Amino acid sequence: MRRLGDLVDKFRKSELNLCDTIRNNGFESDEIEIFWNEIRDIVSEIKITLGNEPVLHIQDIMLKKTLIDIRDNNLEASVFFKLCNILKIDLGKHIPGYRERFYDLLEEIHDQVLPNEFIKNKMEIGTIILSQSIPPFYQFHLDKIRDCYCFNFPEAAAIWTRSILEVGIKETLKKRSSPKVAALEKKRLVDLIELCRDSFESSVIEKMENVRLEVNKLLHSKDISKKEKVDCLQVIKDTFQILEKLFE
Repeated sequence: MRRLGDLVDKFRKSELNLCDTIRNNGFESDEIEIFWNEIRDIVSEIKITLGNEPVLHIQDIMLKKTLIDIRDNNLEASVFFKLCNILKIDLGKHIPGYRERFYDLLEEIHDQVLPNEFIKNKMEIGTIILSQSIPPFYQFHLDKIRDCYCFNFPEAAAIWTRSILEVGIKETLKKRSSPKVAALEKKRLVDLIELCRDSFESSVIEKMENVRLEVNKLLHSKDISKKEKVDCLQVIKDTFQILEKLFE
């Protein structure tokens, strides 16, 4: 926390120096590049630090506000970000000390997923096997689900399945032009599953219910132990099998 505070102080001072230089000497001053590079490095360092923390608890109101402004590239709060916007500068391309960080980054990536784990995850998740093509929308989301699982983010993959399942059921019901599907877009997943009971085998309905209930645990349960017991791979496989039935 102290390091973030120090970086924010440096950011404020360097931005004031940049503004004073522009005001007094115009944009032709050699000092502008010095202050610009200094601010850019500080901003990148702050963003990297923020990216390493899933949640930050900060009591200092001003520090909190400045960090949010830097995180969001707030044009209204910073001359530096206004200039970046005008000059079309992508701050994400600048990583200070990249060479020094390279092996630390490799280690962090390897901690997330080892090559043999990645291959094992790919073998586990498999793919959807269909006799007809599916809209690009589904392909996009299926790719994201597979990526999340293969890179060892099974909970994210399982949560993503719920949205694609919901859309898949809605599209299927629309095609069947059932009189029951008025205001279909506003219906919850539990209601959509009920509308499917007359059209699909009980085993398919059971899988739909399993996906809904298991993802509910991940999204809504405050009990961490319940989240840990969710079989994310089974949720994904159930979703794949349901979609195969929907697109038969």
